Amino acid sequence: MLKAKYFGWEFKSALTAAIHKIASDLGLSRVKVLFKADIPTAAIDRQGNVYITNIADDAVLTRGDLERFTGFALHELLHWKYTNFNAINRDAVEYLIHLHNGLEDAFIENRAVERKLTGNVESLLGTLIDNMATEGLNEVSDWSDPKQDPFVLAVYARKHGTIKVPLANGLKPIFDEACKRLNTCQHTADTWVLAEWVFEQLCKIQPPQPPVNPEPPVNPEPPTGSDDGNPCDDGDPSDQEGGNKNAPTKGEKPPTSPAKEGDEVGDAKTPVKRTKAHPNGGKVRVVVAPRSTEPTVNLPETARAGGATGEWCMGANEYHVSESKKWTVNC
Repeated sequence: MLKAKYFGWEFKSALTAAIHKIASDLGLSRVKVLFKADIPTAAIDRQGNVYITNIADDAVLTRGDLERFTGFALHELLHWKYTNFNAINRDAVEYLIHLHNGLEDAFIENRAVERKLTGNVESLLGTLIDNMATEGLNEVSDWSDPKQDPFVLAVYARKHGTIKVPLANGLKPIFDEACKRLNTCQHTADTWVLAEWVFEQLCKIQPPQPPVNPEPPVNPEPPTGSDDGNPCDDGDPSDQEGGNKNAPTKGEKPPTSPAKEGDEVGDAKTPVKRTKAHPNGGKVRVVVAPRSTEPTVNLPETARAGGATGEWCMGANEYHVSESKKWTVNC
């Protein structure tokens, strides 16, 4: 039975049980859960060891926190079920890797929701991406900055999210085509090829050019005056029959939706800052550093704990793509 509030030691026990239940639903075995201080949120390695940020035993957390962390764990378990890390070129530029991570995350989550792999899967993953989108809306001030594009795509490509983030002018055709192609992907190798395609499209973006011979502005006709020579005041059109009843009144801004392309955002820009010569005689693109596409959770420092607790320990810290051997030391 779910509780409204949990102490940290209860929370870790409940989350561990939920992770094992989800792993069973996904057809995964050998899952082990470890809470470690050096994990920002959640991670998984290739052996199926799930890592969660360590939580103090006396911390007080809520049912909502449990659902959020369960969503993080589900996301990581889906990586173990579907993601082939050998298909990812770790030598590629960071921007391309983040584009791929956003597409791969959407691929595994969309598939889990479509196949109803575990109970409440759409709600858990929907909450996960909606929290991620909300954090972005609170933190980002310039959505036309190309470093935001991998994050925007990660949100845009998930079918179960309800909160959208702004799109810079020119991104929608690229992202719509990416989502269309994502629906046909079957493996991580497919999502990697798709990420490369998206990256090339973004690199081709050119800034809008002013017209070569701009036409001089046309002076508008002066307003028609009334019989006494004063300009006519037609009044507020919303007061007239057939007028727009939802039109903003004087002094108000018109309503906007952050999901509409270009609304107070500006034009999309290429992520390429410059090119430089390569020793082999070619050219290398220097690309902006991207915003992370990984889901995160914010816990107060008082709720965190040092060290490690859980079912067992590992000997290496290469999470998410680890080749670590198994250890059987109790923590």
